[in-house]
Amino acid sequence: MKTDRRDARKLAEDLRAGSLTPVHLSTREEETFRDVVRARASAVEDRRRMKSALLRWDIHRPEGMLAWRPRYRQWIRTLQPTPLLRAAVWIEWLGQLEELDARIQRLDTAIQQAMPTHPLYPLMLAFQALRGIDWITAATIVAEVGDLSQFSRPTALMAFTGLVPSESSTGDTQWRGHITKTGNVHLRRVFVVVPDLCPVAAASLRKRESPRHVAIR
Repeated sequence: MKTDRRDARKLAEDLRAGSLTPVHLSTREEETFRDVVRARASAVEDRRRMKSALLRWDIHRPEGMLAWRPRYRQWIRTLQPTPLLRAAVWIEWLGQLEELDARIQRLDTAIQQAMPTHPLYPLMLAFQALRGIDWITAATIVAEVGDLSQFSRPTALMAFTGLVPSESSTGDTQWRGHITKTGNVHLRRVFVVVPDLCPVAAASLRKRESPRHVAIR
């Protein structure tokens, strides 16, 4: 029979044997920082739905046009999707675009102001010395992971993100499938996007490089 007394005794025995795994509890400041970063990610996701809708409607942006730049914004305002109900949805989304942009800008300012006071700010600077990682990506990684020293090995970090393959093995039979996707979805999205940014990040990296970043690398 399961009782509180037996549970307490079992925990005490495991603690004495050293078989318990310590966990990191976020402080109130760390939780607040993570809430702001996730609020920004939510606003960006709302804006990304507009791009996804265009792809579903088989509307493709002109070659060489970068998303959300002035030319792109001018182009999407000239679109007139059909049928009429779809056009009504698009008009509503365009009306929300300015509010989303303003929300993202406000949250960007809040995150940038909070970063220097974060206890892991040096880690954020270190991440930015890597190609493909800018300030918001570094802030997201630190907000979601915290201190990397809590992971004893790289595979533990990958399991935390859900980027490890699923497995169903027995005896001599081994089977591995798609990634589990059971970890932190915000962190997993960042780790998937960053490799795509690496080929175009060299110029941006040189602009923000400082002697401190060079020393870290």
